[in-house]
Amino acid sequence: MNSLVMDDIRNKENNKDFTFAKLSDLNLPVTFRISQLEGVRKPRSFADILENPDLRFAGVQSEGLSDLYVTCQLIADNKPLTIQYRTSFKAFKTSYIWNEWITLPVKYCDLPLNSQITFTVWDIANPRTAVPVGGSTFRLFGKKWTLRRGKHRLLLWPGQEADGSMDSRTPSKVGGAKDEMGRLEKLVKRYERGDMPKVDWLDGLTFRKMEEVHADETEKSDNLYLYIDLPRFDFPVIFSELKDQSSTTTQPQTQSNIPAAPASTANPKDAQPTLNIQQDVHVWQ
Repeated sequence: MNSLVMDDIRNKENNKDFTFAKLSDLNLPVTFRISQLEGVRKPRSFADILENPDLRFAGVQSEGLSDLYVTCQLIADNKPLTIQYRTSFKAFKTSYIWNEWITLPVKYCDLPLNSQITFTVWDIANPRTAVPVGGSTFRLFGKKWTLRRGKHRLLLWPGQEADGSMDSRTPSKVGGAKDEMGRLEKLVKRYERGDMPKVDWLDGLTFRKMEEVHADETEKSDNLYLYIDLPRFDFPVIFSELKDQSSTTTQPQTQSNIPAAPASTANPKDAQPTLNIQQDVHVWQ
């Protein structure tokens, strides 16, 4: 009896279904949402303004929130795949929230494995000049060749425009850098994927506590973070290239496989006359 139970358990383990989708079958345009900017922007000191009086016109010196905007671009193999896109103008009141969807003229099935998107947040330096608040480079595929999905927090490198090279100077994540908010966001991703059980009454208390922790971490941290949202596909999307159509074409039949045409019994006089273009002068007039 025990042996039968063990065999049944082994069969169930061997017959587990692993559901995923191939990138080559995803015939949709690349889409993402630029959500919000988190962090505290500190104005320039009075000593800096005395040294450079033009700094008093900078957006960070204004009493309210300055008119920030974000530019993004799809890059692969150190080459841009699209033009640079920019968020529309928005008057901010209490926080920097765009919630703007960007759709690129490139389909997921055409993406190279090393595709990445550069994000740069810009502010006004003077009436005719913009300066980068910070930049970040986000890779679209993870270490296991899976397409990233859901919400992501990108670290902004202060005062730098996003670098889209293979060895980027502005990566969206830094290895070894850990904080409480980053740890909680990883747990939220597991929760959204269904890897953690859902308890309604406990989930409400947990998320309210996370909001308090998020506010405290934002005030204490000197870093700026840009939040983006990617489409949440039902299954993991694995990188795969499109099949070459030329390799799937059938080979022509050999001469031995082609049946011989039957001999014609028609009268040779009934055959259609052939046209000689060298003798027919009307063809060349």
